[in-house]
Amino acid sequence: MLTAMVFEGSGGRGIVRRACAALLLGWLAACGDDGGGGPTPRVGEDCPDEGLLRCGIGDIADAQDTIVRCDHGSWVEALACGTGEACEDHSERGAVSCSMVNDLVIYGDLNQPCEASGAQACSLDRDFVLHCEGGTWTLQTNCSTEVMRCGYRDEGDEGCTDAAGCVVCL
Repeated sequence: MLTAMVFEGSGGRGIVRRACAALLLGWLAACGDDGGGGPTPRVGEDCPDEGLLRCGIGDIADAQDTIVRCDHGSWVEALACGTGEACEDHSERGAVSCSMVNDLVIYGDLNQPCEASGAQACSLDRDFVLHCEGGTWTLQTNCSTEVMRCGYRDEGDEGCTDAAGCVVCL
């Protein structure tokens, strides 16, 4: 989102120009890199590591609102984030998320690589809470047996005492 500022008088023009230049340079520096380690992947392009999840660009739109998985050497769509949701890479966990203002779901892929031992994530279908153990996402809790879905709670919400938040069946 770009914000325009207007200052009255000639003294403010230099400030506005410097602010616009800094904003433009920051935007250009971030363009094409989603923070997950390299350019934003597109469905159908080559990928480096089998099972890797990243935020990417799907088949339909040019928006980075799709979770892609490396499958047999190319990126495939694993999950499209919902309307109004943004995809974000969490390379420190080996996970990705789709988030809105009041909702966050962190995803991992069962039996696939993860980065942070002890980290938690939801399976792509949100039926399971996953736990990172020995560099692999393992099953921790089956949410589907209780007609629930995996989701995220902030610290202090309904019994969550972890400062990083909790991944639980909701």
